Amino acid sequence: MALAFRRAPRNPSAEKLWTKDYLKIGTITLFASICMQMLISSFPIYLESLQCSATMIGSVATGYTVCAMITRFVAGSLIDRKGRLIVGVIGLLLLGIPLMGYLSFPVVAVTVCFRMIQGFGASATTITTGTMVADVLPKSRLAEGIGYYGLFTSLATAVGPALALSLIHYTPNVVFTVALGAVAVSFLLMLTLRYEKSPAFLEKIAREDQEEPAVALSEYKGVWKIFEKKSLPSAVLTLCMGICTATSVNFLALFATSLGLEGVSFYFTIQAIFMVLVRLVGGRIARKIGQYNILLVSFLTIMVSYLLMSTIHSTGVLYLSAGIYGIGCGFCWPNLNVLALSGVSRTRRGTANSTYFAAYDIGSGLGALIWGVVIDLFWESPFGGYRPIFVISSVLIVASIFLLLYLKKRYPCELDR
Repeated sequence: MALAFRRAPRNPSAEKLWTKDYLKIGTITLFASICMQMLISSFPIYLESLQCSATMIGSVATGYTVCAMITRFVAGSLIDRKGRLIVGVIGLLLLGIPLMGYLSFPVVAVTVCFRMIQGFGASATTITTGTMVADVLPKSRLAEGIGYYGLFTSLATAVGPALALSLIHYTPNVVFTVALGAVAVSFLLMLTLRYEKSPAFLEKIAREDQEEPAVALSEYKGVWKIFEKKSLPSAVLTLCMGICTATSVNFLALFATSLGLEGVSFYFTIQAIFMVLVRLVGGRIARKIGQYNILLVSFLTIMVSYLLMSTIHSTGVLYLSAGIYGIGCGFCWPNLNVLALSGVSRTRRGTANSTYFAAYDIGSGLGALIWGVVIDLFWESPFGGYRPIFVISSVLIVASIFLLLYLKKRYPCELDR
């Protein structure tokens, strides 16, 4: 009986999830994401203080994401070919150095240039850490592990925007200094990562190659050197949701402030709390009902939150929409990431993550530009400039749901089989 037990298939729940490397990568992500979230929420307000219009603010956000998107096209392939550490270190340097530029040169043109550089750094950092965490997770617990990994970014979403919006009223330099400190912590931790040469990781690679032989990188030609074909269903959905969610990411704080609402910073805290709660159980739920089904739930939930946002008239409604939006995002983004990695060879994980993040960058960049223009167009209307963008986003989410149902039938997720 003992011999039979040893030869039995591995129990997924028995494979260790919370390893030292997993926690270290999560901590790197936490502090790097705090920096990113601080700037995403406060930078539009900072630009507005420099007399920038809504269109200009949206254009800067678009430029940032265009730079991030360009990095996605090359970072994934570099990660797969040259290793995770070198790309991660360069990414954190490009994320941190511009912060010193903000402190030294508070001029619009210079500030915009530094923000573009940060787009390169943020992109390289997120794709590297996303690939690292997939490396150290057991394949059988990928969905669950990425869901828990999302807790680190959720915590950053809770801390970063609230902290930035509290500090920027003193002086933007305080925001930039705190963000620089967060990047420094991530950088120092990144230098300590050595899992790619550890015996446990090499054993894990050997085991995975026995189950599914790795595909040689030289076999990929043309555009598929920088994109992963198996990740395209996820990328299409991510693109659509990136456009839709650019409304709240870039303009909700300005919307609430224009209404004279107090405690706007707590919106992001409430949103993050609900994201954390959902991600505690999201991976296990996805394993039971399937990736596409949980994405359907998330899309519907985000749509409801946006309809609420379009009717905001009090802090209570603002906070209610934050909770619902947090639930939707808690189910949405981790499972879109899992869908992108489903069925992908370990030698293509960087490229798969690159495909997923590039889709998000394109979507959020287009969204920031589109919604900035829409706000200016509706500014003199009876509805105001901000409310229409949330209604239009809700309609686009309905279209995304029909697209999801088609992809579910046409391209089933391997993890659901």
